[in-house]
Amino acid sequence: LKGRFGEAWQEKGIIVDNQNIIKKLDKTFSKGNGAVIRNGVFTGNAVLNGDLTFKDLNITQGSSLSVGENGVLNVTGNLTGPGSLSNTGGIISIGGNYSVNKDLRIQRDVTLHNVTVEKGIRLQVNNANLSLSGDLVNNGSMEIDENSTLYVTGKLTNNGTLTVRNPQNLIVKGGIVGN
Repeated sequence: LKGRFGEAWQEKGIIVDNQNIIKKLDKTFSKGNGAVIRNGVFTGNAVLNGDLTFKDLNITQGSSLSVGENGVLNVTGNLTGPGSLSNTGGIISIGGNYSVNKDLRIQRDVTLHNVTVEKGIRLQVNNANLSLSGDLVNNGSMEIDENSTLYVTGKLTNNGTLTVRNPQNLIVKGGIVGN
C-alpha cells in the first residue's frame, strides 16, 4: 500500500478506512485481489492472511472475502450482506463463537471468545498461544505442544482428548469439567 494526501495505491490486500481518510483509491484493486472496508462495509475481493476484528461486517454484492490459512476473521456482532465468505484454512468467528469443524493447526498467537471443538476433529497448537476470553468445549482431540499456552478465562469442558505437553501452560480461570 502506498499513498499521499488522501490517495492510495494498492496492488493486493485489504485497506481498513473507518475514518474515511482515503478519498481516492487507485483501481488496481479492481483486478480482483484487493478490498476496502469502510465503517464495517467490505467491498472488493481479497484473501485475509492476518487478523481482522469488527463489531459488524457487511460484505457487499459482488464482493468476496476468503480467510486463508493464517487468517483470523472475528466478527463479534453480525455478519451480513449478499457477498460471499469462504474459509480456505483460517478461523472465522461470528458473534463471539467459533466452531472447529475441520482439523486445524494453530501456529501463531490467536485470541478468540468461545470455542467448540467438534467430535472427531483435531485441534493442534504449535509454538503459539491460544487465548479464550470465554469458554472452551472440547468434544474432539486437542494437543497443546510444550512451547504453547492454552489460556481460558471461562470454563473448559473436556468431553474428548486433551493433551498438554507442559501442564504449566494450561491456565483455566473458570474451572475444568470432564476428563
